[in-house]
Amino acid sequence: KHDVKETKRFAHFSMDAINFRLQLSDTLRGDCLNFNDTKIGAKLLEQRLGDELCYSRDTGTRQPRQTVRDRIRLDEIIFPLVQFKNPEFNRVLTWMRTQTLSADEVTENIKTKGVFTGVHAHVGGIDFHFGTGGIHGSVSAQRFETTADSAIVDIDVASLYPNIAIVNNLAPEHLGQRFVEEYSRLPQERKEWQAKKGKKCPEANSMKLASNGTYGNSNNKFSVFYDPKFTMQITINGQLMLCMLAEMLLDVPTLRIIQINTDGITFCVHPSLISYTQRVYKSWEAMTRLTLEEDRKSTR
Repeated sequence: KHDVKETKRFAHFSMDAINFRLQLSDTLRGDCLNFNDTKIGAKLLEQRLGDELCYSRDTGTRQPRQTVRDRIRLDEIIFPLVQFKNPEFNRVLTWMRTQTLSADEVTENIKTKGVFTGVHAHVGGIDFHFGTGGIHGSVSAQRFETTADSAIVDIDVASLYPNIAIVNNLAPEHLGQRFVEEYSRLPQERKEWQAKKGKKCPEANSMKLASNGTYGNSNNKFSVFYDPKFTMQITINGQLMLCMLAEMLLDVPTLRIIQINTDGITFCVHPSLISYTQRVYKSWEAMTRLTLEEDRKSTR
């Protein structure tokens, strides 16, 4: 009785996720009740690209097409727009340009985790810690409050990883231009579904999952989207472009960075200089073709 009761309780708890998958069964042409979010997104885009492009039968069995690499030179993937004035950021950028990611001797796959151990730059009073998956940094053991003389602001890049790929026409090499075309349609289709049926409708959610899930699978050796160079182009340039934004923000008088993470920055600044910082946003957006979303913390 206990097991039945708890299973039923979990079913009710999961009902939104269950209904979402039931409504997608026609779109994905089959039972997707046990698919996780990443698999739902990947399958949606995979179907749009077509079986012939995504799979090979050269060996007699259906195998995912992939781009397997034995090395990735970072100087070949860092965008030309990445430039710094700060000597600490420049030191890290120069070091990165000399690095090559190589295949692990055991797995024979490109090693992308734990490669940048100890790589950091001390800028604006905090340490920016770099990695192949993203960047992070924070002040230590300090308290910040919104006051008449200090505004606390969060800025995040909208859909950072998918949009880096879209605006720069990046694709897993074996999928080419067809991938660029289909992948770039997803954000617009999501907006169209949101306008028709609401922000959280299944169709709009599936577009979001397709964008994010596809990026995640580009470093999955079992996926049709596997190309670790595509992954590294996004993560390496993403963190470097965020550092460009941090450098630009630090030129604003009174501004202090509180923390930086994979896709955003939190800072405090005098309220009279908010419009100044917003002009900095626009300048960075023009350079990177990405979009920032701002959230100002209110007083208690």
